[in-house]
Amino acid sequence: MKKIIIVMGCSGSGKTAFAKEYAKKNNTCYLDFDLIFDYKNPAPFQGFLNKLGTLVRDTEKETIIIDGYILDNSPSINCLKELLNANIRLCLCFASPNIVYRRMRAKETSSPEEMSYEYIKRLTRKLYFAIIANDKDPLLIDTTNDTSEIIHNENFPQRWRELVFLSDLNEMTHDKYYQDIELPSGKILKGYSQSHKTWERLSSLVDFSGKNIFDIGCFHGFFSFKAEQAGAKSVTGLEKDERALKTARKLAWLKQSKILFLQGEIENFESPQKYDIVLVLNMLHHVKDIKSVLDNICQLGKTIIFESYLEQEEIILETAARFNLKMIKRINSHRTMREIIVLDGGNNQIIPGNEQRFPFSYSKYRWQKIIKRIKDFKILRPLKILVRKILNYQQKICRAKQDNKKISLAD
Repeated sequence: MKKIIIVMGCSGSGKTAFAKEYAKKNNTCYLDFDLIFDYKNPAPFQGFLNKLGTLVRDTEKETIIIDGYILDNSPSINCLKELLNANIRLCLCFASPNIVYRRMRAKETSSPEEMSYEYIKRLTRKLYFAIIANDKDPLLIDTTNDTSEIIHNENFPQRWRELVFLSDLNEMTHDKYYQDIELPSGKILKGYSQSHKTWERLSSLVDFSGKNIFDIGCFHGFFSFKAEQAGAKSVTGLEKDERALKTARKLAWLKQSKILFLQGEIENFESPQKYDIVLVLNMLHHVKDIKSVLDNICQLGKTIIFESYLEQEEIILETAARFNLKMIKRINSHRTMREIIVLDGGNNQIIPGNEQRFPFSYSKYRWQKIIKRIKDFKILRPLKILVRKILNYQQKICRAKQDNKKISLAD
């Protein structure tokens, strides 16, 4: 009994590329559905079945792979098995909707109604449920990265949700690649702020297990999710940007997280509880009235962790002192001209001795400040030109000595 693989997927899903690649690698017979199926015939499937039956009988190959199939108003899979006397396996090719959309635009063969994310999402879901209803072990192929990655059926729902999330993220217009984004599948989108380096430092300082955490300016919630993974009892994230908050909440659904993400500004935030740990990471320079903000922050937490510019340290410590909070840890930040400090009111939540992993250095800070000033005054390029000219002059002197000539800097 011969085997037939029917490959389905919306236009741009990569089904043709996969079918041809599979046929070549496995020495199988490749058939293009569009060349067999007569779209102009009022009863096209009768002619299709006759042609396909002849091709199946005549080919010497034991396996035939069909590129495409029409799901609506077509013979069922069990009907095909019976009529063709063949084992039939179903295959779905899919990709992130934004990738499919991009491919469709490049091909310029799709109708206007097909050229939308919603259509791509709807058709892919429709095909998937039709396929799993007729095949207990379907072949599911993710072509998002222009490769043919096989996805097990039990993993498809999670993979598809992640691809839809990434597609939606691609359409967002805010600073979407600021923080790292870690998906449940293990895929990581690296943010330009290198959030993982800040977390490496935080987790070496503080024990988050069993604690109530408040993450101010949480953005996409990277540190909120990390705290939850580290065993926090509860986590609340506060973010004023609606687009960033929407992304954080989508991630919470993907991760099946219990984190509460709130929209608001710390300037007027009120809380009925005092949190065990408050995270204030790289957000103070965005507030207008730093004094009132620090007053509000310092009354919210037992332990408060700042990642901030060194120039802000004085006002932070002055405010903290009025709330009986003392700086007990200080380490360097991987971010330019910034530090990480831990303020505590004697709650013993600190991991002792680990600050030596990331020692704070004033000299490093001073060098960073000098470099920043050079860049701010836009004299870096003139300095490079001057250094290059001096080096060239020195080379000319060496050559002149060899030739017993005199030269000037103007040369």
